[in-house]
Amino acid sequence: MIFPRLRVFVSSRMEELAVERKAIKEALDPLQVDAWVFEDDAGARSESPRQTYREELETADLYIGIFWKGLGAYTRDEYLYAKKSGKDCLVYEKRANLDGRDPQLQSFLDSVGSVESGHTIKRFQTADDLAEQVKQNVAAWLTRKVRERTAPRTGSSSFGWKVSWKNPFTSKPGWKSGESLTLRRWRIPGRRFWNCPTRRAGLPTCRWLICSNRWAGHC
Repeated sequence: MIFPRLRVFVSSRMEELAVERKAIKEALDPLQVDAWVFEDDAGARSESPRQTYREELETADLYIGIFWKGLGAYTRDEYLYAKKSGKDCLVYEKRANLDGRDPQLQSFLDSVGSVESGHTIKRFQTADDLAEQVKQNVAAWLTRKVRERTAPRTGSSSFGWKVSWKNPFTSKPGWKSGESLTLRRWRIPGRRFWNCPTRRAGLPTCRWLICSNRWAGHC
């Protein structure tokens, strides 16, 4: 299914943070981003609740998790499935009226916010505070994604980028079948050259000229 707008999966314990989930939906709408919230958007389906939220996670572009006092089994599973599916994750923690907080939630957040392998968790106090933070963070995420897609593949280096290339000339003396070479593209106006700067045993340094993606000759 093709969706006309970006979709964010909003995850939190059903018994709490309803106001915050609504605030996120309203904050993201001006950015042309749809926030999917289970109680508002799931409707009645023949699939189980678990199948439903997993299907929605698979089609979402971004996962947002908000946590406060408790940690439900489904909420944990939503996060883990988002990670397994390779989704980018934004995680928020409410730091107000923490009496009665489930110790399992704190342990979970400690794992999610691991310095080495976790996410940078943002704390908030009120629904309005959360809405503004989510709006700014999602806008920054969108900007980063656009720049990643439009950035030149050659990067900032004048020599471009390295690739691994299998030697097709297996009959040439001194060349080993299937040998991998490290090639470097030289940026020359009107021409594209590949140069192998590494001399190997029996393999001379070579330079190849490519025109219209075809091998035109070598020296």
